[in-house]
Amino acid sequence: MSHIEGMLGASQGHAGHGPHVEELPGEPGQRITWYKAAPHVDRPREQRWTCQCRLTVYVLVVGAGRAWIRRVKKRNVADQQPEIVETDHLRHRDAAALWQQLLLGRAR
Repeated sequence: MSHIEGMLGASQGHAGHGPHVEELPGEPGQRITWYKAAPHVDRPREQRWTCQCRLTVYVLVVGAGRAWIRRVKKRNVADQQPEIVETDHLRHRDAAALWQQLLLGRAR
């Protein structure tokens, strides 16, 4: 398994450990529009996530036949009220493609 394949398939129940989001210089190829998080489905499930050792954690969430990415941004490690924003709710295929671009540093 390559590093990229491992990174994209990581985060399946490993106690907060997951891939780190690449920080590429310059402008991203795709700009993500973030919206204030609001409950849209009864039982959202966190399917994948980035490493919680960083102040910004991304989570791929699924529910009600849709998928979206949640960004949890802390100001410091003790922050109890992080900023939580989400993308639009997308088709699973589109959310998976966006997740991949985010992990590779091509979307922000």
